[in-house]
Amino acid sequence: MPNASVSVYVVSDSAGDTGEHAVRAAAAQFHPVSIHIRRASFIQSREGIDAVLTAAEAEESIVLFTLVIPYLRDYMIEQARTRKVSAIDLLGPLIDRLERSLGRESRHEPGLNHVLDADYFRKVEAVEFAVRYDDART
Repeated sequence: MPNASVSVYVVSDSAGDTGEHAVRAAAAQFHPVSIHIRRASFIQSREGIDAVLTAAEAEESIVLFTLVIPYLRDYMIEQARTRKVSAIDLLGPLIDRLERSLGRESRHEPGLNHVLDADYFRKVEAVEFAVRYDDART
């Protein structure tokens, strides 16, 4: 008999928005089945990964991760395989392919999406300010 619900741990070395959006997009295909998303954000150590994998193992959960720091990504892959936890590397294969195609290494810095987003919103605020206080004089 199929499961009525499943838990997915979204593990990130940043906020975890990317992984959560991907899980929600996939989960929508199974509506009205319940998918419980448990976000583990700002994971910066092997101990953090171990804690998430221990919980996921106990609950027979899926782990989706967006780790861009290479040693953490490698550790997650190795430990998930050892513990027989179903783990999906969302960004690793794409980053690897981009590195090969571009002929350069990625920055391996978590949170860069948020830096770009903050810069974008500062620009939007500046434009809104200019429009709000524009007195239409030429």
